[in-house]
Amino acid sequence: GNIVIDENGGSILVSRTDKVVVPSSRLQIIQIWLSSVYGPGKI
Repeated sequence: GNIVIDENGGSILVSRTDKVVVPSSRLQIIQIWLSSVYGPGKI
């Protein structure tokens, strides 16, 4: 699914059925996790 980063809300929205909202301080951790799941270049 497409990943949209909301800079105002500091959240990550994963389009499909998954919706993940995290503090902006955790964006880097989530991006690393997503890159390990979806693979680099998918983000």
